[in-house]
Amino acid sequence: MCKQAILALLLSLWLGTGWAGQGCNQTPTQAIDLAQASRSALRLYERLQASPWQVVLLARVGSDLSKYGLHYSHVGIALRDSPKGPWSVFHLLNECGTDHSSLYDEGLTNFYLDDLRSNDTLILIPDSNLQQAIIAQAATPQPAKLHEPHYNMIARPGSLQFQNSNQWVLEWLASLDGDAPAMSREAARARPLYQAFTPDVIEIDRLTRMGAGLFKANVDFHDHPFGDRVAGRYQVVSVRSVARTLLSSGHLTGLLEYRNGRWQPLKQQASEQQAAIAGL
Repeated sequence: MCKQAILALLLSLWLGTGWAGQGCNQTPTQAIDLAQASRSALRLYERLQASPWQVVLLARVGSDLSKYGLHYSHVGIALRDSPKGPWSVFHLLNECGTDHSSLYDEGLTNFYLDDLRSNDTLILIPDSNLQQAIIAQAATPQPAKLHEPHYNMIARPGSLQFQNSNQWVLEWLASLDGDAPAMSREAARARPLYQAFTPDVIEIDRLTRMGAGLFKANVDFHDHPFGDRVAGRYQVVSVRSVARTLLSSGHLTGLLEYRNGRWQPLKQQASEQQAAIAGL
């Protein structure tokens, strides 16, 4: 690929697909961050283009969750063919640490422009039926009908009052698991895919809870039962639990990671996927 073609491709992976997640930055994007995001986007684009997949789930490490036993923090859904450009990513983003969120459809470079902790990337490949259902619905108003703008970083999985990024993805996928798309969050939770969901449980100590409760608008612990708050144990929709749900519901056909500086082997056997998911 010539230099001009690479530059044109990088522009299509960034400028042509929106500015989600960048509007609230207090400082301009640094050249080194943009270069790193562009390299990650190009590497991912080349891997996706070489595949037969039409739709994948993409996850990144936007926060350090290692103390909670989690690696990936944020998941979105990427489509090969989109009016906004190749491999456009649909995902939910919190607005600048407020209690509000919005849905975005943007390019791969922007997906990495989020002060990442690492360049590790997870690709989850849904089965063909789920891929086709996502394609059919992506350009309709229905995904937005499943969006609750009242954001809570640790939203309880069963909550209708709040929603976080991974929760919206899970509920959209669940809404498609049936003869006709579910039209509400409540209806999506009655579908077999959602019924296969089991949350991750994270432990948050009292001092951390007090600090977050006082100073962070995007964290609300009162969404969880009193007993869980006393114990400091919170059920959440994690990237790992989304992957686990796809596997247990029979909708996961492959799992691929860019980790430790290289692409790992594609995992297509259920036993391999189960072992890999434990480390997500």
